[in-house]
Amino acid sequence: MSTPGLKKKSRRTREQRKISAAHTAEMWKEVGDARGAYMVTIADLAEKYHTSLEWMSKQFFLGGKLLKSSRKVSVFNAVVRREIAKRKENGILDGRKTLAIVSRELKESGEWKNLTQEEEDELMDDIQLETVSKASIKVHAKDVATEIAKTMGNIDPEIIGLEKRTGCNVFWGLTRNTSNDNFGPRSYASDPVKNACLALFKLTPEQIVVNVDAYIASGVEGVVRTSGARQTTLLKKEIRDIVRTSMEEILSTRGVSATQMPQVAYHNHERFVRAWGIELVGWTEGTITNPGEITSSVALRRLHNALKTGLCYWRELTDEELATRKEAHEQRIISGEEQPRATRRDKGKRKCVSVSAKSKAIIEDEDSEYENLANRASNNNSPTPTPPLPAINNGAGSLSQSDSLRDILNNNQDVSERSPALIEGAQRYPDLVGGTASVMGPDDQIPSFLEGMANNDQHGPLNIFQPWNTSGWNSATKDPEQLAQEYHQVEQETDVFMRRLGLIS
Repeated sequence: MSTPGLKKKSRRTREQRKISAAHTAEMWKEVGDARGAYMVTIADLAEKYHTSLEWMSKQFFLGGKLLKSSRKVSVFNAVVRREIAKRKENGILDGRKTLAIVSRELKESGEWKNLTQEEEDELMDDIQLETVSKASIKVHAKDVATEIAKTMGNIDPEIIGLEKRTGCNVFWGLTRNTSNDNFGPRSYASDPVKNACLALFKLTPEQIVVNVDAYIASGVEGVVRTSGARQTTLLKKEIRDIVRTSMEEILSTRGVSATQMPQVAYHNHERFVRAWGIELVGWTEGTITNPGEITSSVALRRLHNALKTGLCYWRELTDEELATRKEAHEQRIISGEEQPRATRRDKGKRKCVSVSAKSKAIIEDEDSEYENLANRASNNNSPTPTPPLPAINNGAGSLSQSDSLRDILNNNQDVSERSPALIEGAQRYPDLVGGTASVMGPDDQIPSFLEGMANNDQHGPLNIFQPWNTSGWNSATKDPEQLAQEYHQVEQETDVFMRRLGLIS
């Protein structure tokens, strides 16, 4: 049911909605461009006049001539302003009382009510033009307090109305930034929020805001953070972090990658300067040294404050400055004031890479081994076995040369006791029991000590897991040196043979 007297708004067509959306998008694009432009302007002005961005932003946003006033311009105000301007030109002014005197006289006379519409329009245009063309004024601290009071006075009714209309709970607080601000903390909280603060924090919302205001305005933040037993430790850590971070920033702009980034050189800073072309200036504690060597908390705070405020910073040297530093260093070395860096004793020599070769657990002297072999061979008239294939080591340690020689001289009788592989080999490697010709490799060569045994062995086909026929070889007829040479040859051929069979790696 439509309400009488109200016109129903016509529905827009698709084309109209499309045009409206395009206009809205264009508007927000221009708004974004304007925001970027005035932020650039603020930054440029702050840099030009050596002020902070915060101060320059305050001058922009607090308005000066653009400060919105809740007082509307009326015809009476325009008449009062014109009358004061006339008296100012004629030099008839009564100081601060001028405004009150002129206002009272105009109210008593009532002449301003007899103005025509054209005269009123002319007065309104003049006052509007004067407002726009009026020079900007500096924003003082009292203007900041006025702006805060005026803005919050406009916000309070809106927040209270929102709370009553929607049933939401509201809690906001306003605090100072420094102790020099001439306004006080403000806050507002709904009744449920007040009850919650009392139950949770044992404080009212007003008390919470006042405590936060005192914490921020008093500057206690840095004191709390760097106080206590670990005061000096925290200061040293922050100093190192600031120095390292700022060094990495300036070197990264010069193309130094993260993997090539050097460590901060505190003890030999001059060499670091010549190597990288940057220097740390503004160090407050004399010679640059590691912060860990500064024991005074006062000195640490002084250095920390210099780094935070930018009084101590990294500076990039020009090519001329760097060349001058290097030349001065060379002159000091020539004059003997400074000793050159020591040279390594192995400079210019090729550094060989040391390779740790695997060695046997027990190393015996070869001469003594040959003597034992010769003595035992000359005193033994029993047949000596053909040098056996070393027993397959089933996880046990490898047989030493002395063990192998003992096998040769003892007719290979105790090999099976020390090498379980000779017993288990037939079960683990059945393919090798029937012969080894198929697995010998591309050369199909059998070691010299096995030649003639593949088909004529007393045990049938060659089986490396069974003791070999050792009859017919007497060590007494062999020269000791020849016997030792043959043994080493057998040992080498055995190793090759075992590798081809895949039994050792």
